[in-house]
Formats: sequence, structure tokens, C-alpha cells
Amino acid sequence: MTYTKKGNSAYLNNQILTASPKKLIEILYEAGIKHSKIALYHLEQGNLQEVNTHLIKVQNIVLELKFAVQPMEDSDISDQLISLYDFMYGQLLLANTEKNKERIEIVQKMLEELLETWESL
Repeated sequence: MTYTKKGNSAYLNNQILTASPKKLIEILYEAGIKHSKIALYHLEQGNLQEVNTHLIKVQNIVLELKFAVQPMEDSDISDQLISLYDFMYGQLLLANTEKNKERIEIVQKMLEELLETWESL
């Protein structure tokens, strides 16, 4: 590991440890988008093991987002969000087994839209 990677890792760890709950969700969305893009790149290159690695990271991120949803009284927003994350997770599973570009792009777009909405709150 080079000095730069150690520095970046320490910076990221510090950013996570000191982040507000709102910022942590943003970090998860950003990481999900990043790993979706990396998976798409490796899919185009034919590197299926790397596609698998990065899609599993996105799957784990979507699960973390799902488990972070707080139930809200008198609102079905949390249930709808959980259903959305379940849909995304299913798409990622299929994308990984089928190595399907369109499914990855669907989830990436959804993550981008959710990030945009979250940042506007």
C-alpha cells in the first residue's frame, strides 16, 4: 500500500467517524454509485470477477441503506423506501448472475436520484 492510499484510507475513515447520520447516507449513496460505475467499466472490459466484486459491494450498500430506514408513524414513505431498496437489491442479484448492463444502469440511476433527493433535504 502506498502512502497515498494510506492517506486516503485514513481520510475516509476519519470522514466516516465524524460524519452526521445525514452525511453517512450520502457517503453510502456516493459509494454505491461509484461501485456501479466501476462494475460497468469492468463489464465492458470483460473482467467478470471484478464485476462480481463491485456488484457485491453495491448490494451490501443497498442493504445498509435499507436497514438505515427509520419507520415513520402515519406515513408509508419508509415502507416505500424499503420496497425500493428490495427492488434494487433484486436487480443487482440478477445483474450479477446475468452480467446485465441495463440492470446495473437502472440501479445506478436510482441511486443517483435518491442521492439528489437526499441532498436537497
